[in-house]
Amino acid sequence: MTEIETNPLYIVGFNGPPKSGKDTIALALREILCLECDIPNHLHSLATPMREIAMGFCGVRTYGEYNRVKDGPQERLGGQTIREFMIGFSEDFIKPRYGHGFWGKTLIMNQRWIGKIPGLILISDVGFPAEVEEFEKITDPKNILLVKTHRPETDWVNDSRRYVDNPRVHNLTVLNDRTPLDAASGIVDFMHHIQWNLDCKA
Repeated sequence: MTEIETNPLYIVGFNGPPKSGKDTIALALREILCLECDIPNHLHSLATPMREIAMGFCGVRTYGEYNRVKDGPQERLGGQTIREFMIGFSEDFIKPRYGHGFWGKTLIMNQRWIGKIPGLILISDVGFPAEVEEFEKITDPKNILLVKTHRPETDWVNDSRRYVDNPRVHNLTVLNDRTPLDAASGIVDFMHHIQWNLDCKA
């Protein structure tokens, strides 16, 4: 029996356009998991390293300030928004040099507990097939769930990401037209339906 089989790792990746509720539903899902399940869970964003670089360049000190200014032109970025800067940094600099799975690989390398204890990782911003392929290298595809979020009047116009199709992993579409807790409860029900063990302890 391999280390991964002994210590199951589950990954839930949220995939959807800006403002479709990925972060909010991920937070609500984590709240339910902490209350109802024993499995250790961790919430991450693939964009965190880029975000911190952009915040440093622009003199933005807190995530609250970042959320307020990220879509406005920044003088230090030559009039670009922080979102535009991050897209260019990733697509034009990082990926041509280090591969399309770079951000997924970086997250995995930074989480040293992976494969050592049972756990569930929630990733709030999956947007490319290569990122999911990196996750498949560290756990069985049946232990990966892609949650595609939809909300009326949201689209991909100002984003380089798109919906990801991967038939090897579980896929669930969530229409975010009620409350985040409703959506998160539906995800937990689906996780039980596919027989994920959410009661294993570290």
